[in-house]
Amino acid sequence: MIHTVFANVAGGVASFDTSLPLPAVQLVPSVSGAGRVEFYSPTGTALDALMPGPTDDESGSVRVFYANPPQPSYVFSPVPGPSQAWNVSSATSPVDPSGGFRAGGYLGLDANGVLCWALPTDYTYAQYSELCEMPIVTTVGASTTLSCQHLTSVPPPISGDTYASGCPPITPDEQRTL
Repeated sequence: MIHTVFANVAGGVASFDTSLPLPAVQLVPSVSGAGRVEFYSPTGTALDALMPGPTDDESGSVRVFYANPPQPSYVFSPVPGPSQAWNVSSATSPVDPSGGFRAGGYLGLDANGVLCWALPTDYTYAQYSELCEMPIVTTVGASTTLSCQHLTSVPPPISGDTYASGCPPITPDEQRTL
């Protein structure tokens, strides 16, 4: 579980922001025992984070959920548009018949400890727009670099349905320290 509460301060008075689409708590189930979460913040703290505006949802952060460690099951990295990726290929994930939504993103952790995922143009995961990677850290408070490249398409995994087999090479057009 990652717990996030959004509050605004104006004139010294704090109020909770309930207009954001994200729930205050995100739960990710695990059928194989206790899962694990990682929260990477560009603000350098997982405590209070000053946001640039009343509608920001810690853009620039990365939240990783592991339902069955060591492979991640879900990643959320707030960007305009779809911001999630799952450890599955959209070619093999089931389709929600009510809206065509499905899971995708090829999320995987390779043998070198590099997390890699692809972000789609919409929630059908038929087309991708961005490929991201970052080395995970094992020490609380350590930093890492998130690197992303905007693409009109992303290569599928070398093997399987995820990038656990290795992240495709990228030429980052966006990087930030988390």
